[in-house]
This record gives sequence, structure tokens and C-alpha cells, in this order.
Amino acid sequence: MRITLYNTELNNDLHCTLVKEKTWNYSGCQVCNTPETIATVFNDIFRLNRQSEEYLYMICFNVRMKPLGIFKISQGTVNSSLCSPREIFLKSLLSNATAITIIHNHPSQDVTPSQEDIIVYEKLKDAGNFIGIHFLDSIIVGNGYYSFYENYENRKEK
Repeated sequence: MRITLYNTELNNDLHCTLVKEKTWNYSGCQVCNTPETIATVFNDIFRLNRQSEEYLYMICFNVRMKPLGIFKISQGTVNSSLCSPREIFLKSLLSNATAITIIHNHPSQDVTPSQEDIIVYEKLKDAGNFIGIHFLDSIIVGNGYYSFYENYENRKEK
């Protein structure tokens, strides 16, 4: 599977544009369609579960769930990272995504979501529903992984 890391920058007209930063040929899997697979890819490529500060990434998908690209949204501190729905959905719209997943690490290795993680998840879910980009999941990595799709959504339904 080919994985591309993108960034955004302003062009001469001060409009936000996509910039390709780096590309990898990843042979660990052919598709990124489960939280476990996504966590594995990010741990393999970005060593996300080994970072000493919080990093937040987003993976954008097309209508066939093929990864279009990855964005590093923010690099934070030992226990927090900034996240704005505006920047997340700006990048997803520029990449022509129909769906997104975010993934971040907890340097403490405890993958239990914080109250802030839950608030961000709810905000992104609402914003995605409003603009028509399906917010698939928020994944936390550390010692293992936590998927809001697998855990939180099922708990809410009960």
C-alpha cells in the first residue's frame, strides 16, 4: 500500500493548497480498513506509540475507503495536543476525502480516552455530519489501542 504524508501551505494568492511531504510503500497490509490495522500502520511508520509527546494525525479516505493521504495535525506536550475541527476538515476537503479517521498517542501508554478526547470526538462527529464527510473513528495508541468506533459508540447504544 502506498502512503502519502501531506501538509498544507499558502500559495501566492494566499489560498491553502496541498503539499506532498513524503511517500512510503508500506508492505505490512494492503488496506487500512480496521482500527487495529490503522494503529499498526501508524506505529510502524511514525512510531506513534513510542513518542514522548502527543501527536495527532488524520487519514483521509476516498469513497472506496482507499487512503488518499495522511496529515500531521499537531504535535503537543506530554499530555495534550491542539485540535480544531476547522483545520481538520479544511485538509479533508482539500484532499477530496469522503471519510476521515484521526489517531493520536498517549505517551503515558494508557489508551483510556480522556474527557477532552471524548469532547473532541463528539465535535468532529457533529462537524463531519454537517459538512458531509464521514468521521469514521478516533483511535488512541499507547500500550495497545482504543477505538471510539469499537468501544465508545457501542457503549453509547446500550
